[in-house]
Amino acid sequence: MKNDLISKIFMDKMNIIHCYLIKLGCNQEDAEDITQDTFYKALKYIDGIDVSQISSWLFRVAINRYYDLCRTKKFIDSKI
Repeated sequence: MKNDLISKIFMDKMNIIHCYLIKLGCNQEDAEDITQDTFYKALKYIDGIDVSQISSWLFRVAINRYYDLCRTKKFIDSKI
């Protein structure tokens, strides 16, 4: 039963987060990678996440990952 609830929550949020990343300016491939990484981390740390705050936790992880990617790309571009 718990797996069904987790699966439903994740499927609902996955598309929303992916679209949000695209809206922020992330390209398609990076948005897919960040979304996948976000949900991997959510599964990894599921016991430590408060269910009532899972949506905000997922968004925060995705946004932080996007900012990390932007910093990395900026650093690489400055080296070229």
